[in-house]
Amino acid sequence: MKWGSRYGPDFVNRLHSSIKRHTIRPTKLVCFTDNNDYINSEVICKPLPKINLPETVSLTPWRKLSVWQYPLSQLNGDVLFLDLDLVITGNLDQFFDYK
Repeated sequence: MKWGSRYGPDFVNRLHSSIKRHTIRPTKLVCFTDNNDYINSEVICKPLPKINLPETVSLTPWRKLSVWQYPLSQLNGDVLFLDLDLVITGNLDQFFDYK
């Protein structure tokens, strides 16, 4: 999720290239955002999921709770949620091989 100005499109693009570098699986990155300007065109941008929060906390980290709704924007299959400021240092395939 990316909203507001704390994390710019460079965080999304860096995460996308890092995911592609660290997996042999065909993967898609879906970014829920209020602004998809300058985000790599290979990233699937979707509007922020709706959530009923008090206005005073609607743009705080509590907003991330909205990704736990089901169904979430027609996502299906294995899904791995990653924060935008995450640094990937190794292969991600084992997350999807876990039984």
